[in-house]
Amino acid sequence: RLAVALRSPCGRLAVQVEPFGECYHEFPSNSAANSGAVGWVTAVAWAPSGSVLAFAAHDSSLGVVTFPPASQGVGGEGSRLGANPPVEQLIRFGELPLNSLAFVSEVGLVGAGHGCAPVAFARSKDGGQACSDDWALVGLLEEDKGGGEGDKGAAKQTMAASARALFQQMSLGSESGGGSTPRSNKPARASSSWKQHQSPVTCLTTAAAAPGSKSFPAVATTAMDGRLVVWDLRKTPVPASVLGV
Repeated sequence: RLAVALRSPCGRLAVQVEPFGECYHEFPSNSAANSGAVGWVTAVAWAPSGSVLAFAAHDSSLGVVTFPPASQGVGGEGSRLGANPPVEQLIRFGELPLNSLAFVSEVGLVGAGHGCAPVAFARSKDGGQACSDDWALVGLLEEDKGGGEGDKGAAKQTMAASARALFQQMSLGSESGGGSTPRSNKPARASSSWKQHQSPVTCLTTAAAAPGSKSFPAVATTAMDGRLVVWDLRKTPVPASVLGV
């Protein structure tokens, strides 16, 4: 779970400020419909407006919390956020866990981590009543261009299997004393040579914003392979309009 103990960056939430370290609320709630993330929270990010909070967890999930306008107040019974509960959504995806998150606009979010390739999420609509299914995974910021059109569907279906194979290969390396050669009775690592990063991404940040703008047309990533990559969001497989940039 994520326990929020800070105000949003823009201070637009109707929140009574508590002493540092006091818990305002926990997300997501433990309910039958939304059992919450299982595992460590690995990344947290606020939308530019301060009205949307996103957090990634080690179980390959993304939590998104949308707060009502400050005039309405937010929270619920037992919460210090106010009267009206925020809208919570939990997305489980087939990629490996994310280590870093960044909003590129009010409707676009990019994350990266153990899967090496950045992952994009988008809100289905901008403005209006927030719903528990507003946000969805829309794709990777890079794709394997080695296969033809007929191979793309199969590649998408095996995304999760390839990601798990990568994690398994990493563990095999440590079991064999740090070497890179896997044991002969273990499955081989799925190829990821088409990816810009060959190791888990450790940091992702927005870039190239115009002065005063709340959208970011580029993000930059660094990874354990020592590479720094700048991603122009107008030149990726995910349409820039979907991400609001």
